[in-house]
Order: sequence, then C-alpha cells, then structure tokens
Amino acid sequence: MARLTKRTNRRDEAFLKAYELTGDKKLAAEQAGYSVKSIYRYIREDAAFAERVSEIEYSEIAMIEASALDLAVNGDIDYKSLKVFDKSLGKEVSKIVKIHRRNGPMMQYLMDRKAPKKWDKETIKQEMEKEKDYDNLSLSDICEDLFSTLNALQSVDAKAEENED
Repeated sequence: MARLTKRTNRRDEAFLKAYELTGDKKLAAEQAGYSVKSIYRYIREDAAFAERVSEIEYSEIAMIEASALDLAVNGDIDYKSLKVFDKSLGKEVSKIVKIHRRNGPMMQYLMDRKAPKKWDKETIKQEMEKEKDYDNLSLSDICEDLFSTLNALQSVDAKAEENED
C-alpha cells in the first residue's frame, strides 16, 4: 500500500495554481508533492477543493471554446507577398498582404454544437431540394438571365471608366 501524502493548504494552493497554469492534473500534482490518486481522492472527499478544481476546468473550457470560435470566425493570420503593378511608380512592386485563413471544419463543428438540427446533413439536403432546379430551365430563360447579367456588368464597367476620366 502506498504511503499517504500529508495534505496541507500550501500544497493544495500549489496544486491549484499549477493546474490552472498547465491544465494537467498529473503534472500539477507532482509539482505540489501529491500523487494523482490523492488528488482524485481529495476531489471526492472535499467539496470545497472539488469546487475549485471544477472552476479551473470550466475556465479552461471557456478559453478553449473562445479560441475555437476565434479560429473559426477570424481564422489564422498569414502573410503573403504579391507582385502588383504600381501605376504611380510605373513598375511592378512587391506588396505584403494579410490573409485570414478561416477554419471550415471548426466552423462546422461549432455550428453542429450550437444548432444541431439546423446543420445536420438531412436538413441541408432538404433545403437544397427546395431550391430552384436549374436543370429544368428553358434555353430562353437561361439566355435572358445571362443577358441581364452581361448588361449589369457592362454598366458597372462604363461607370468605372467614367470615374477614371
């Protein structure tokens, strides 16, 4: 049978501080001079200690969730060098641009967790089936749509040329 570790308030505080910093019960227990078995026993037997451990775990979960949301929405920031033509200099120059690489799988995971019924595959499939079926359009409808799109693009180009002059 293993020797029981003498429990003290100082060791408890050392464990809690180390656990808050590392998130690792085993490492925190070792730093405080406890065994992991002792920590789990203290959690079972001491409601106040268990509450403090639970608060640390909750804050870790909240921090991870916030980081996951930030990664999904804002993405990782990366930088890329592009060659662009500078009209004022009359030559090609390098320009560094910031790129946000959003994390699609993280977005999907978070949406599945936040609104599971809205984002399951069957619901999405049903919504897509409700969409207009473009395969059944007549040739004249397709041509009319393309013609109106082309006219809109030409009017944008004409306005852009007027603004350049």
